[in-house]
Amino acid sequence: MIYKIQLSKIGVLFILLKKNRKFLIIFSDPWISYSNSMINFLNLLNEKNVECHLLYYEDKNFKLNLKPFYNSRLIKFSMNFFNHKLFKKFKIYSFLKLLILTIKIRNNNKNYNYDKLIAIDSLSFLASYMVSDKSVYYSLEIDSSLFTRLISKYINIRLLISQSKERAEFLNFNYKKLILLPNSIIVKNNLLKQVKKRFDYKFCYCGTISLDQGFNSYLKILELNKKYQLLLKGTVANQQLLKNLIANDKKIKSLYKEKRLMFNFEYLDDYSLKTLLEEQSIGLCLFEDYALKKYGYNYISSPSGKIYYYYMSGLPIIANDIIGNKHILDDNSGVLINEINEINIKFAIDSIIKNYEYFSINSYSSFKKYDYRKFFINGYKQIIN
Repeated sequence: MIYKIQLSKIGVLFILLKKNRKFLIIFSDPWISYSNSMINFLNLLNEKNVECHLLYYEDKNFKLNLKPFYNSRLIKFSMNFFNHKLFKKFKIYSFLKLLILTIKIRNNNKNYNYDKLIAIDSLSFLASYMVSDKSVYYSLEIDSSLFTRLISKYINIRLLISQSKERAEFLNFNYKKLILLPNSIIVKNNLLKQVKKRFDYKFCYCGTISLDQGFNSYLKILELNKKYQLLLKGTVANQQLLKNLIANDKKIKSLYKEKRLMFNFEYLDDYSLKTLLEEQSIGLCLFEDYALKKYGYNYISSPSGKIYYYYMSGLPIIANDIIGNKHILDDNSGVLINEINEINIKFAIDSIIKNYEYFSINSYSSFKKYDYRKFFINGYKQIIN
């Protein structure tokens, strides 16, 4: 009799282990398709046979590419039918968004009874927490909003996922467990081939193209040497502003016509992006000084995703000397500058040219070191527990 009972217990345990888990991922900002962390996270959950439902926010002013999330059940919510300016004027926009999101989460959780709710940042977590105690806080952006302060003061978080220890400490949350998932790339076999590189005057920037993120400083690089070329690869924060700059700014118009300044807005998978970036010489990751002051710790501590794409392609890097870029210095994969000006940029370029192969090899080694899969495997056990 005891033997039969033990066998039945084992059988029940086996069934529970085989049962597909259901996760709801909640992303309340409009830039989901540009979040490498989210793409990686969902892909690896799918590998673990987790059924993923993605509740994402759609903004009519922000173009979304949902191709990377084809394995997930997509649930859209939006506020396009509201007068944004009016609600923001009376400071109730965020509260209205919180209410709509909470209702969406409650309805879907009622229908699917999720095993975990993975909420991205404060607004998503607060909405999720009001519905279920199975909520996990995944931190991608840091702010000092009312929602963040409320969570910090009144809520005990069971599990916090952060990109770094420094960012987790800055949030000042009460949490039981912490998982570190860097904003890096999944190392795959087709990405492992390293191309021996040399400096051939080509610079690139990969990410959101905006004035805050070094646009004018990158143009100054082209003034240092007429052989220099610059590729801006990514999405545009303000498309109309960029069109006006190309059309009306004589210098930019001239560089664009000479093909010394180039743009690429096409969506590329990791392998295609690696192929494109391997044709470049140096990767750039510079926030303007005023932007670092304006956006504060979120920018200063942010381990920018573009850096890991440069690692993937063996590109030496020029970046700001800030907390989020400290690993570049530790791994000798590039040069950090504490102030963006012509002298510092020239010094960084010259330093890399003198030891180009050394920086390139170190950059590629960092790609394997920060494999997102490795960090995910260590953290996944805590998530499902």
